[in-house]
Amino acid sequence: MRDTSFFQSILNLGDSWKVTSLDCDEETKTIRIRVEFVRDSKFPYQSCGQLSLSVYDHREREWRHLNIFEYRCYLVGDIPRIMCSRCGVARQVKIPWSEPHIREVAHTMKRHLEGIITYETYRITNNYVERMNNKIKAIVHKAYGFRTTRCFKNAILFHCGKLDYSILPTHGIVAENFNSLCVG
Repeated sequence: MRDTSFFQSILNLGDSWKVTSLDCDEETKTIRIRVEFVRDSKFPYQSCGQLSLSVYDHREREWRHLNIFEYRCYLVGDIPRIMCSRCGVARQVKIPWSEPHIREVAHTMKRHLEGIITYETYRITNNYVERMNNKIKAIVHKAYGFRTTRCFKNAILFHCGKLDYSILPTHGIVAENFNSLCVG
């Protein structure tokens, strides 16, 4: 998942809006999330509910968001105004990130900021570690206990190390029954 699609999903912007860029400035400790409306989107007119056929005009605005750890967060975007064909009045469209759920989004970003910044900086995740942890949990669950710590370590190394069964000395033991050697 790209960084923009991550913010697109946690901001819950809908089909009419998209996150186009993310700028994380380490020096000033700011994050700027650029949000734009999708061209040819139809927005409901707030007073009568009619769908506007076109955007009347737009202007760039910037919103100060809640801090994400020590980073100041800003949402920047062109906000369209629409013209009602019935009453002829132009009004700004309803902005999804000014809705009450924005605090929930801010708390989600705050919880995951370290991972977001790590991914942005190094393009790495903890996917591998999580997979190994789940595999070890499955080994423990499957075994229902080990006689010794050495047997537990051997089972982890055997299953997670991608060993080739054919090169192991079997001494009359079937490789698929390896767990039974160490399971109590």
